[in-house]
Amino acid sequence: MRKKTTLFTVQLALLIAIQIVLTITPLGYIPFVMEITIMHIPVLVGAIVLGPLAGGILGTVFGLSSLFVAITRPAISTWPFNPVMTGSVSSVLIAMVPRILLGILAAYVFRWMLKLKVPQRVAAGIAAAAGSICNTILVLGGVYLLLGERYVAEMGALETQSMDAALTALRVSFLGIISTNGVIEAIAAIIVCVALVKPLRNLGGGL
Repeated sequence: MRKKTTLFTVQLALLIAIQIVLTITPLGYIPFVMEITIMHIPVLVGAIVLGPLAGGILGTVFGLSSLFVAITRPAISTWPFNPVMTGSVSSVLIAMVPRILLGILAAYVFRWMLKLKVPQRVAAGIAAAAGSICNTILVLGGVYLLLGERYVAEMGALETQSMDAALTALRVSFLGIISTNGVIEAIAAIIVCVALVKPLRNLGGGL
């Protein structure tokens, strides 16, 4: 039990270290209309290999990382996550809640798949896809519902169109992001998680 706890702690610390490296380098967040990120991948790996507690912790680190990047590297793509610029607690909710749920959901989907006798690698791929897509939808849905009107104003959309038209355009844009960024992020997560789940769980870290 003590050996397993130590291994859990070491693996969790390693994944957090990877998250920190991704945060302080350009690797973690790639600027786009809404940033493309690989920060979700350590969360998903930890959730699948180590369980929901690790998934929640790593998701929390992801959320804090998102806030840090938004505040220290302000841009239109990070504006919704920057409580300094928005002056709203909604930015904190958008940055934190989806990322925490990402890890917890992936862990439980993986466990559920294993109970259904789904092969381990297939279960990891399904869990990674579910967590990644959930994160994308919750983040964009949060931005639209909580900060949508302010976001289109910040982008200057109201200079050429009405609020209703701008919000409609934002919805279309977000659907496009889900089908591009979201799919790219999900595929990357699936590839990494499927490759790593068996060797990492064989180390004895799977809970």
